[in-house]
Amino acid sequence: MEAETTGDRVARPRRAGVLIPLFSVRSKTGWGVGEIPDLARLGVWAREAELAVVQLLPVNEVRGGETSPYSASTAFAIDPVYLGLDECEDFVAAGGRAALSPADQRLLDEVAACPTVDCSACGRSRRGRFAARSRGFLRKNGTSAVPARMELRRFREEHDWLAEHGLYCVLHDRLAKHWQEWPAELRDRVPAALSRVIEESVDELLFHCWLQWQLDGQWHKVRSQVRALGVDFMGDLPFVVSSDSSDVWNNRGLFRLDMRVGAPPDPFSPTGQDWGLPLYDWHAMEHTGFRWMRQRASRAGEMFGLSGWTM
Repeated sequence: MEAETTGDRVARPRRAGVLIPLFSVRSKTGWGVGEIPDLARLGVWAREAELAVVQLLPVNEVRGGETSPYSASTAFAIDPVYLGLDECEDFVAAGGRAALSPADQRLLDEVAACPTVDCSACGRSRRGRFAARSRGFLRKNGTSAVPARMELRRFREEHDWLAEHGLYCVLHDRLAKHWQEWPAELRDRVPAALSRVIEESVDELLFHCWLQWQLDGQWHKVRSQVRALGVDFMGDLPFVVSSDSSDVWNNRGLFRLDMRVGAPPDPFSPTGQDWGLPLYDWHAMEHTGFRWMRQRASRAGEMFGLSGWTM
């Protein structure tokens, strides 16, 4: 397609695309929800349909029973529900689906046969498998000289948000409450209290790092495959994260927890909408040089940067 010309400026050529949530890209052999590897097949379909862009709804992690991708528990981590276990080396090495217990196999059959996506059941069918695979990785790669272990360490060093998010996940799993309802020393991030949790939770913290490492690897692999077909991924980000998020817990001074984001009345909602999301404290953001915003934009660019496009 030829580029359009406006005066002395040559505009980008027009391109058609499709907008879809990843959880809807289900396969008959999947675990009840669309997974990152399924995007490779979607890319083939898009090319055949002469579509050049696949825009995805947010893939950020959600917690606490939340199902909306626009109320994320972090602006940085990918939701573990999207990990393609069947393409996870440690899962395959441990026997894959054949090694599942009868109860796990029944749950897998149920979520795979469900006509709609049951996010809660999909999460339950995977979590134990995740933990077992991370333990298997640690047993197999128990020394720092092993290349895979060093690759994981490099991933942790390159993503400084990961430590705080992992700590938040550990506490959220244990306490099963909004962080504002945690014991005061954890809610208010008393250094001594956090240090105790870190010392007691080495394996759990590493587990969450391992998960994000696996997700990130699958993401970049499939993005390269789809880009080779002439199709780009385009991201969609939630305007603001949930109040119950690792980002707000760790950076609460950047958010107005006394106010909530919503929408004014309209023909479809005469009383308006309350989205329950915290408002940014723009003055505090500006005081930090918009550090958190820049980090978030950098992460989005790392995941969704379009070839040849200036976002």
